[in-house]
Amino acid sequence: MTTTDTVVSSMVAAGLVAPGAAAHSARLPGGVVVHGVRVAQEHAERAWHFWRGRAGVVPLLTTRVTSAQDLTALASAAAEAGPPAESVPVAEASGTVARIVSRVGARSIAEAYPEDRAEEEELRDPARLVQLLDPPSGSAVAGNPLAFTPDWGIENLWLLLVEEGGGGGESHRLPLLLPGFLSGSSTAWPDMCPLTPAEHSAFLRHWNARYGAEVFFMGGTEMQLYVPRPPLDLPAIAALAIEQNAYCDDLDDVIDTANGQARSTVWHFWWD
Repeated sequence: MTTTDTVVSSMVAAGLVAPGAAAHSARLPGGVVVHGVRVAQEHAERAWHFWRGRAGVVPLLTTRVTSAQDLTALASAAAEAGPPAESVPVAEASGTVARIVSRVGARSIAEAYPEDRAEEEELRDPARLVQLLDPPSGSAVAGNPLAFTPDWGIENLWLLLVEEGGGGGESHRLPLLLPGFLSGSSTAWPDMCPLTPAEHSAFLRHWNARYGAEVFFMGGTEMQLYVPRPPLDLPAIAALAIEQNAYCDDLDDVIDTANGQARSTVWHFWWD
């Protein structure tokens, strides 16, 4: 069991927060405890990695919490929402992803203008999409998970430690435990179906099993994933780019996603 005292003492010793920093806690439905501590933007990435993989906690950076009162409100909102849904096995999560991707692709092809239909079909077929992509480099592209913060003028974030599971591999449960942290998210046009916490969790579980993807930042309409082993071969890159574009319509087009984000150690999703 992690306590606020051990959170602060551990982070002070690591140089991540100043002595005297305050940590706060809240209990979610089902007994899950969330600890929160404010961290400077310059220390945020190192703080997340400091806790990543530690037994019993899942770290998450956010701007949805900015005070102890917010943490208390989070617990109250979660209580009103009721117990979180259970996560599903990887195979079931992958099946959910495949159904959503197939549905989005079918609707996109059906809605395309006649002169665009052949191109749309090509972009939705991984075997054909690979022919349009840049050759693989043989190594992952190093990404910056906090690249978006200067645009927002963010100086401080809150690091949440969710006492759940065995570390980063359980971060796919965060949308279930914190269902209000992502808002206004929907699948790609023309499908535009609101994504439920269970569907967010399915995509995250699917990507964690394949690429080790873990939630780094989540809040509002933004989510950042840390991805230690993104795909390096073109068929996997093409399939992933199609999944990502079905999941989040505000990405660039499928080819740009495949040539860029899909090969990176950081994946960025936002829904405007």
